[in-house]
Amino acid sequence: MKRKRSLRAVKKELDHWIPVREGLPEVGRSVLYYEPGRIVGRTCHDGRDWVLPHKSNVTHWMPLPEPPK
Repeated sequence: MKRKRSLRAVKKELDHWIPVREGLPEVGRSVLYYEPGRIVGRTCHDGRDWVLPHKSNVTHWMPLPEPPK
């Protein structure tokens, strides 16, 4: 029987925000992004900028979590 993970364990696993000054994701890879004053969302980087419908000020990103099994 599988043991359920605690909410704290899941949050720790997902809490790996990467500052854009430390690196960018692979071109075309979907990631979560954070902009100050905006809600987190999903986007990708095209090698020059973030693919968003507005002028972006992305400061952090993180890989998407694995989908449920």
